[in-house]
Amino acid sequence: MYSAPNDPRFTEVEENINFQLRFPSGILANCASSYGYDSQSHYRVIGTKGWLEMEPATVYRGLRIRVHHDGVTEERSLPVLDHFALEMDHMSGCVMQNKEPFTPGEEGLRDLNAMMAVYLAARTGKAVKL
Repeated sequence: MYSAPNDPRFTEVEENINFQLRFPSGILANCASSYGYDSQSHYRVIGTKGWLEMEPATVYRGLRIRVHHDGVTEERSLPVLDHFALEMDHMSGCVMQNKEPFTPGEEGLRDLNAMMAVYLAARTGKAVKL
């Protein structure tokens, strides 16, 4: 974790954090997050047979994905969707039909547990197993 000294924006939250996730399959994810800059919006996944990347990846318009496989790179544009409206429609439909949502609260709790493990690892300098 890092925060610029004397920057009042980061008195309660870190400016940047870098972390690595190791999955039971052996897959490693090198990750970074920042409250200090808002122009970073990039994902890249590298596998044994190719890679894919999204840039921008976390905005609502202009999403693009590039896929590289068998020596060929293909770029695809993703449709513009109103994510908030879709989420609200889905949730209200689940309530009205007594169905489980695609992303139940337990998934959010798992995400929170993973984030807290990242902070614990940063504080202690030791890996945290989930």
